[in-house]
Amino acid sequence: MIDGTIICISSGLLKPKKNDNEIARKHLYLNYGLVSLASILESKGHSVKIFHGNFTEPLTFYKYLLERVEFLENIPVMLSIPSSFSLPWSKYFCKILKENHPRIKIVAGGRWVIGHDTTWLKRIIPQIDLIVPGIAEHIIENIIDINKWPSLNYYPNNFDNIITFPRLSYNLVDQFLEYNPSIEISRGCGLGCAFCSEKDANYQIIKTPKEVAEDIRSYISLYQSDRITPYFESSIFRPSNTWIKEFSYYYNQMELKVKWRSETRINSISLKNISRLANSGLKVLDLGLESASHKQLFRMNKTKNPGSYLKHATIFLKECYENDIWVKINILLYAGETSESINETCEWLDKNKKYFKGVSVGPLILYRDISANSFIDNIKSLGADLVSFSDLEDRGYCNLHLSKEIDFGKSISVSQQISQYFMSYIDYFQLKSFSYFPRTFSIHEFISNIMNDTSASFSFNIDGLLKISKEIPNKFFKPPALNVAAIV
Repeated sequence: MIDGTIICISSGLLKPKKNDNEIARKHLYLNYGLVSLASILESKGHSVKIFHGNFTEPLTFYKYLLERVEFLENIPVMLSIPSSFSLPWSKYFCKILKENHPRIKIVAGGRWVIGHDTTWLKRIIPQIDLIVPGIAEHIIENIIDINKWPSLNYYPNNFDNIITFPRLSYNLVDQFLEYNPSIEISRGCGLGCAFCSEKDANYQIIKTPKEVAEDIRSYISLYQSDRITPYFESSIFRPSNTWIKEFSYYYNQMELKVKWRSETRINSISLKNISRLANSGLKVLDLGLESASHKQLFRMNKTKNPGSYLKHATIFLKECYENDIWVKINILLYAGETSESINETCEWLDKNKKYFKGVSVGPLILYRDISANSFIDNIKSLGADLVSFSDLEDRGYCNLHLSKEIDFGKSISVSQQISQYFMSYIDYFQLKSFSYFPRTFSIHEFISNIMNDTSASFSFNIDGLLKISKEIPNKFFKPPALNVAAIV
């Protein structure tokens, strides 16, 4: 048994991935994978505390830790790096930690960033003492014991040996009441989309319907409220008919009222199950449509029949709308994108805008873990090019010029224009409040932030705020008019 508290840290961000503004910096990114590992340690009798860096400056974050925990030389600090965009924050924090506690050991993990090449991360952040690739549930107790490091056996990301997971102990999370809980439902996907890190990872359910319902009931008790909005975490939520039927039974038997959110694609949940899920608490779906351009859907390997795919997507959206489920559509601007393909997508969205609540739009980013030469050759054959190849080694990701017509700068501009057109500030707030904003963050604070951040650009339009205040600065944009004939 480790004598002392194990400090688990989820790396923060120096700046938001998209628009850097006061609203974006309000986001809380719950690291449910780290909570899972910490919960396993707690179930083994260890004392654990979890801290999230979010957008706190690393030195300020370090000083915050000093007031709450004690760094012990015999207990390694557990650092989770959930995104390549967290690397600059992680590098800065590790440097501060080692300068002040040179004998402290730092363990780093993050399967989406590290891949299988641990030497790369060691070069980026030399202060790290042990890098753990892949998943770590099987060896987490050995990882915290420095004496066992030489004999560690690592596990890849294929999830073939998934263990039984304990209920996540959110009381271990510093300021947990600000975070809405997550419940990990499944891992893997295996549906083969060209851009996905899990395109070849087998789909595997890790929570039974009864366990999920019991988790919800437990979190209601912990939070002393049924006004929590859990995220059912899954690379793709595609439960079987049996799973849905059983979950519906337990949800209603336990008289649960909690609303929840998950991520799926249009052909992963049958239409007949939409109403059953809605009656079992489903309120928000993040829908991976990606595009409405036939050519781009082919190129992504999203579907072999784009016409049928998009027809079904329309029916799916309508079914969700009729069952009062909010849908947020994910759009990916992919390699080979042109004004013609973008306009195809915009026209489809415009025809169906009644049935979805918002959009998330962004260009393809090349991450180091899927930067095999074959994939790079493929996107180059479609007309794309890397902005800077060296970024893959220096930052863990690389931005792209999607085509000669849509360079990187234009892809960012177009993404924002589409998002602003199809999403109001109210829809944005409601979607983000469901999972990402602090639970105490009010609509009044949200509006105040917008009005005070006079130089910012946002991924939503603010039409309607003029009715609330006559003092909004002129430099605030008005909702753009979408010209589908010539958006770029």
